[in-house]
Amino acid sequence: MMKILLTLFVLLFSSSVVAEDISDFQIEGMSIGDSLLDYYNEEEINSFRTYSYQNKEFYSMDLINTSLTFKIYDGMQVQIKTNDRSFIIHAISGALFFEDFEFNKCMNKLENIKKEILRLYTNYSKEEYHSSHPEDDDSKIYSYYMILNEGEISFQCTQWSKKYAKKQNLYHNLRVSVFTKDFSNWLQYKAY
Repeated sequence: MMKILLTLFVLLFSSSVVAEDISDFQIEGMSIGDSLLDYYNEEEINSFRTYSYQNKEFYSMDLINTSLTFKIYDGMQVQIKTNDRSFIIHAISGALFFEDFEFNKCMNKLENIKKEILRLYTNYSKEEYHSSHPEDDDSKIYSYYMILNEGEISFQCTQWSKKYAKKQNLYHNLRVSVFTKDFSNWLQYKAY
């Protein structure tokens, strides 16, 4: 199976390469369907910060302060099924953070990534949203989704309002995510 490294700066593939499956993408070397145990020991995995949803089928895990050094992203997050001792990845995200005056850089990177990824697929539907953030009406989210048969790829820039960012210690961010179809459906219809 061909693996394609999804980066924020340069996508390392020729224009003739076509992705076969959503699991072909790697974010910091990890792919959908991989086990976190291939990258971390169980003690380190259990030390990562986790977040629960109202529906407990999946949970979110921040990969911070890890033994791996990220080459592209400032932070990563994975989604794992609850009670899965194999820690199989069902969704993976990489994020870059931007200072207040750098939001245009976030949007430029989002547009560059979108152009490159769109060349990999011919059979997808797309959705694009610009909306207020659910936690702060003055903050904005710019989202682009590619919906494929086996899952989704999303690109999102969040522009926090100055007041909310200062209060919550947040930075503008670019998030690149890959979701399995099962996780995407669960997130949309069951998580909350």
